[in-house]
Amino acid sequence: MTSGSCVIDYSYLEYFARLFGKLYEDVFEAYSRTPQHISSRPHMERALHLVQSGLSAAQQLLAMCREAQGREKAPS
Repeated sequence: MTSGSCVIDYSYLEYFARLFGKLYEDVFEAYSRTPQHISSRPHMERALHLVQSGLSAAQQLLAMCREAQGREKAPS
């Protein structure tokens, strides 16, 4: 990966962060309500971890953008 800048519309990042947040809530609830003996539970656990990773990545991107915006607005 190069150090070049990439312009991303901030609203897209917010959308994906909200999307992953909602997905996480839904998958977590389904996982929590599924009894241990159900054979699909490991698949739900894996899906939960994948959604959690996506949420974390989206939150990190939002934080990076906020930090970059703060640097752009700071006086030189």
